[in-house]
Amino acid sequence: MKKETKEKFALWLYPSTLGKVRGIYKEANCRSMSEFIEEAIEFYLGYHDSKKNQDYLARAITSTIDGIVGSAEHRNAMILFKFAVEMSMMTHVIAASFDIDKETIYKLRAHCVREVKEIHGRIGLENARKYQKEDGVTENEIEIYNRTDNGYDEDEWDEE
Repeated sequence: MKKETKEKFALWLYPSTLGKVRGIYKEANCRSMSEFIEEAIEFYLGYHDSKKNQDYLARAITSTIDGIVGSAEHRNAMILFKFAVEMSMMTHVIAASFDIDKETIYKLRAHCVREVKEIHGRIGLENARKYQKEDGVTENEIEIYNRTDNGYDEDEWDEE
């Protein structure tokens, strides 16, 4: 590597700035004010380059995260779609297999809306068994179902 030679040029500084350089260059382990000023310039150039790199990295990271989130959203949408298809098939099989009257379906839907809302979607077999064997459906649960055409009010599903 070719050794560089230094160039001499005029440097204009405010007296207050020059005073600061005179007062600190020895503390910075510099042999001269010129060496201190050169190190300061190199430091600033590094800072300036890192600022450019930060902007680049911020864009790259944002782009990567957007890609990951988009991919996760797509996977979740596909899983939910497959789940909905399977649930629809199961519902049709159950409807074809059992003679369930309309009122019982309304009562069960009202109960399930209330239950899922209360347990934040953590459905368990034990709770369903207990309900089927011991509990009944209340008039309030039927009222919840009857509030809308489809049996539930989506605003009620918002977690508090």
